[in-house]
Amino acid sequence: MNRIKTLLVDSNYEYMDALSYLLEKAGITARLAPDKLKAVELIESWKPHVVIIETNKNFNGFDVIDEIVQQRGNNNNHVQFIGMTMFYSASIENQLKETHAKAYIVRSMDADQIIGVIKDVYSGKQVFINEHPKLKIF
Repeated sequence: MNRIKTLLVDSNYEYMDALSYLLEKAGITARLAPDKLKAVELIESWKPHVVIIETNKNFNGFDVIDEIVQQRGNNNNHVQFIGMTMFYSASIENQLKETHAKAYIVRSMDADQIIGVIKDVYSGKQVFINEHPKLKIF
C-alpha cells in the first residue's frame, strides 16, 4: 500500500512539527506549510492525498480550500481536505460541511484519533465530530 501523503497547513509550526513526527511514525508521509502560498504551491507540486488545514480567525483555511477548488475544478479529486481548529466549534464544522472538506478535527484529539480520521478520509469517508460517536474532544 502506498503511504498517505498529508500536508499540514497551520501557523503554529511547533504543533504541526510534532504532529508530523507522529504521522511519520504511523507510516503517513507529512509535509508542512506555514501559509497559504506555500500550501497552494505544495498542493500543486507534491499532490498530497490529504490536507489538514487550520480554520480559525488567525488563518482562514476556507480561503485555501476555495482557491484550490476554483483552480482545479473537477480535477481536484487527488486531494481531500480536513479542517482543524484549537477548540470545537459547531459553526466551523457546519462551514466545513458546506465546502469541499471531508472532515473536521481539533488539536486536542489524540494522535490515534487524528491518524484514524486521515485514513478514513483517504479511503473516501467523511468524518465530522458531531456525527462520529468515537471521536472524543478533551
